[in-house]
Amino acid sequence: MKKYFGTQQSTEIFFIIYLIAPMEKDSETFIQIKVAITLRGLLKRIKSPNSSIENKIDLVNSYQKIATNANFNLRKATVTAAFSGKTKSAMTTIITIVISMGYTMKEFGEEYDKISDKQVFDFMSREL
Repeated sequence: MKKYFGTQQSTEIFFIIYLIAPMEKDSETFIQIKVAITLRGLLKRIKSPNSSIENKIDLVNSYQKIATNANFNLRKATVTAAFSGKTKSAMTTIITIVISMGYTMKEFGEEYDKISDKQVFDFMSREL
């Protein structure tokens, strides 16, 4: 451990051991981050040039378009907050966002289940 003292690697080790590792996998923060990663992944899939969506003109590929496409009054700030992982989002908000992007909750759930602990920890160290 001495050889890592004062390096970026020592900072990452400290961050993982003392700040991230104690986090429960079912804690609100952990779940918020997994939801944010999942939403970002679904949006990235839409934006992909290999997307199988036929009508690219009506493509819901931005936070504003997601909010506008929602069936009820959903603000862009609410959508942005859900994608950030920094605030709790109501389940109705998550469902509305998923449906607005043209996905089903089954597809959301499948993507959510693929998120690894490492992805959550990486997101935390980068974004939060």
